Amino acid sequence: MRFAARWPWVTDFANQIDRTSRPRLIDLSIWLIALLSLIGLALMPKSEVFQIQVEATSAGELQLFFDQGAGFSETLSSTRTFGSGTQTLEFPLPAGESNRIRLDPSPGTDEIVLHRIGSSASELPVPFDNLSQAHEVASVLVTDASARVRMQDGAVDPQLLIHLDQPLGTDSGAATARDLLWQIFLACSVMLVVRNLNLPQISSLVFVSVAITLVVVMALLSPLVPSPHPDEFLHVADAQHFGTHWLPPSLGSGELAPSYTNNVYGVSYLYEWNIVYWFAGKAGSLASTIGLDPALAYRLFNAGLMGLVALTIVWARLPFTTLAVLLVTPQLWYVFAYFNGDAFPLAMACIAVAFASSRSGPVQTYISTGGRFPAQAVLFAIAMAMLLISKKNFLPAAVFASLWLCASCLRLRTTMASAAVAAFGICVCVATAGPALEAEFGLRWQIPALILFVTGVVLGARWFYEEWFVDYSRRPALIRFAYLHLIVVIIALPWIGADILQNGTGATKAQLVTELREQHAAYPFKPSTIINLPEQSQPGLQLAAKDVGLADTLRAPYSWIRGSFQSFFSAYGYMKFYGSGWLYALFGTSLGLLVLIGAISGLRGGAFGLRHLALIFGCSSVVIVAAALHSWTYDFQPQGRYVFGILPMLMPLFAAEPVRRGAMKGAFQAALLTAVALSTYSFIQIGLANLV
Repeated sequence: MRFAARWPWVTDFANQIDRTSRPRLIDLSIWLIALLSLIGLALMPKSEVFQIQVEATSAGELQLFFDQGAGFSETLSSTRTFGSGTQTLEFPLPAGESNRIRLDPSPGTDEIVLHRIGSSASELPVPFDNLSQAHEVASVLVTDASARVRMQDGAVDPQLLIHLDQPLGTDSGAATARDLLWQIFLACSVMLVVRNLNLPQISSLVFVSVAITLVVVMALLSPLVPSPHPDEFLHVADAQHFGTHWLPPSLGSGELAPSYTNNVYGVSYLYEWNIVYWFAGKAGSLASTIGLDPALAYRLFNAGLMGLVALTIVWARLPFTTLAVLLVTPQLWYVFAYFNGDAFPLAMACIAVAFASSRSGPVQTYISTGGRFPAQAVLFAIAMAMLLISKKNFLPAAVFASLWLCASCLRLRTTMASAAVAAFGICVCVATAGPALEAEFGLRWQIPALILFVTGVVLGARWFYEEWFVDYSRRPALIRFAYLHLIVVIIALPWIGADILQNGTGATKAQLVTELREQHAAYPFKPSTIINLPEQSQPGLQLAAKDVGLADTLRAPYSWIRGSFQSFFSAYGYMKFYGSGWLYALFGTSLGLLVLIGAISGLRGGAFGLRHLALIFGCSSVVIVAAALHSWTYDFQPQGRYVFGILPMLMPLFAAEPVRRGAMKGAFQAALLTAVALSTYSFIQIGLANLV
């Protein structure tokens, strides 16, 4: 009884499992078979693929056709998307022997440069002399290191033939084994879901355990040196600094030289308040005492954060369907599978929102009615403080969590919630791209922005007046809300203060960072190059200053919307390994259905009101707009992880009551199963297959 009274969430969790565990032995057996099939897939040798290293000035597609004696056909072809710059595209080889290959660039592609073409299993690439024009190709200029292919003007179906000196073949035995294991996993997953259609909490637990297993598999098996993951070596260098230090470093210190010289931007991630490197550095130091490589310890630290999020959702006594936030995109799995600066603030955002959105949970109960300060409120404050001293693109999640508490405990109505989000969005836009927006749009930006901001401030002041002066009974709740957020600031303040003592504030620190970039950055990335010789600078830097319009970055040839959407779901390595177009269409459809079902269910079931929906979609829009503006004004990087801040905001939708018991349950389960199947396929067949 004492245990149950002290740890009610453990008892509640056990009771939920016990009430639904009549034939659990069969389910456990099916789950173990599925898990073993996943491990088998992860450990199988990498599939042979046909690689094309392509350089282009704008985004496009390449479709590769294989001739196995019956001519070229769509059935023996695959398509890959490329962006501007140089990247390696990998095309799966069909079963059987292929004698010829045809390469079709997408319509609108003017020119591409091929640097390597050949099988991944062969060290010898296909000679560039084996290329020949087939249709609507103006010229092929061959050198020792590349082949420059120029299409005819107005080409709608350009074709390039690749002649093979010897047939390409796949290991049919390995392919059959891989397909068999994949089919076993899918069959087991379908069986588990069908057996538990009325028990979505069990299905969600099974899915999350599979996802965490895959994350750990990639963390353990992908190479440490050289790392195939984006800039992991730079993140590792910054974490290693805190293996022997306790306070934020002086940015001008020679101890940070490795970070500066290895980064083309000439700066370290430590120039911001990224406290994740402190935690990872200490974890690495502790792991090194037992002989574990610190770099591997950093990866396992990130993988553990994913498990921490799942545990928090259970502890907050949220419905298990809330775990869908960890299942809707494999890119989230990938972020937790190697060391980077995104996984920690993403986990903290999920934890903060979990505690804030738990209806009648300890945090909401404390603000509404008072009483003893609960442990969950302490953890909420810690998570919120960590968001303040982490990557800035996750800061809107902290604002969302606070506004959710206002809407749930302090009578923040729909109009006021919308105005608050609008005012916050204007502040974010000004901080991210204020001068650029003024130069681009002038009064068309200034007047609406001013109106929205003033409206938000006025309505906010009115709300505070009503809460404090009109209804005196609401004062205690408002005081407790302020007290909770004061604790947040107190927790974050020591780290911020230590950094200020080392590097100054505002303009002083910004000037120091500019000097470091000028000293250490590669020539195209130096501030002087960008200002004085913009044509020689990195093409994606400060597009706004190069007279590229904001709207131009959203569409071709920059294609920010397309690039961010695809990499939100499935893009691995240095944005090199993508899936086919159908994969992204299904990902978007499944997530859209989950959001729609959650919104309808929540409104019908009374889990939340219109004011809560205004917060969800409003704050999500702020995250997306901020990411687009950052790419426009600083560095063009259409990466889906920059909008990962919207994922924690979707958690209340997945927790809606009718999602678990109403008429929407079957549709929700079907959409979630689709998302999990797609995520698992992408992570194994694209991620693990190319990075392990």
